[in-house]
Amino acid sequence: MNSNSPLLTIGIPTWNRKDELRACLDLVLPQAAAEQGVEVMVCDNASKDDTQSFMNGLVPLYPNLRYERNQTNIGSERNFIEVLRRGAGTYVWILSDDDFLAEGAVRAVLQIIRTHQPSYICMNYAYCDSRRRITALQPDRRYMVKQDVAHADLNRTLLIRNHWLGFLSCSIYRRELLDFDDLFANREKVPHWIQAYMTAQVLARGKDGYHSSFLAVYCRMGNDRTDSTSFIAYMPDAYAFIARRFHVDRTTEAAVNKGIRETFLSFPNFLAYRARGLWPSPLILPFHYRIVGGLFPRFLLVWLRGAYRLFRSRSTLPNEG
Repeated sequence: MNSNSPLLTIGIPTWNRKDELRACLDLVLPQAAAEQGVEVMVCDNASKDDTQSFMNGLVPLYPNLRYERNQTNIGSERNFIEVLRRGAGTYVWILSDDDFLAEGAVRAVLQIIRTHQPSYICMNYAYCDSRRRITALQPDRRYMVKQDVAHADLNRTLLIRNHWLGFLSCSIYRRELLDFDDLFANREKVPHWIQAYMTAQVLARGKDGYHSSFLAVYCRMGNDRTDSTSFIAYMPDAYAFIARRFHVDRTTEAAVNKGIRETFLSFPNFLAYRARGLWPSPLILPFHYRIVGGLFPRFLLVWLRGAYRLFRSRSTLPNEG
């Protein structure tokens, strides 16, 4: 990196989300403008809405804002990699286009970089609604750090963050530690979870991660493009590949599988899988679930799921009188 390169690139991959992108940038751009050595780069995956015209009008207003546009849609995983590849900063922070930065987040990240120069930084996050109000539902807060942790290698990072390592907007990478040929070559082996592979790659090469307790990112709930079940279905095998590729300890790998199972594979969720004709990964499938799934025909599992949902809905109704 030369002396004119920014210290930090905040890279935002986007596709057909102009309104969400606008809301995201409304919070990112003022923070970036208030600090030295920060660029903001939007990497547009050939959006068909008004994203291009919106960005073309915005770029002249902000000297540290850059707009990159792919000629064709190259898929989300490749676009994430392109954000890292095209970022000019010593560090690159990938921020989802529908998430929000908390006040002071950029300054907090720069302070960590200047003080510790880690190979990887992971910030805390919380779930919110479209108005940035914290929601009551906060899945698995046990994997959020309450006190800063420095010098965390890959194994320790997985024990701290478990499968939540795959949350995109929390991760900041030291760019020189990324192997882009390796990322492109292995992206199809970790479908939907290339961001976890990026983190493992950097920590395997740098071995010095920093986990911050600063709540930097608000993740918008209810804005998924697709059913999250499809993403979760790939998670155990993606993390298994990461464990083999980067020589993760067996005990650490087992802890990750346990975390995935406890978070995503409750019995109602298992019924939902079987009702759709799907089997969860055997890496996280308890033996008694296999028996139930094998003994009962699919139509009966669909009925059981429906009955369970009806029971839950009635049990949560307020009492009358």
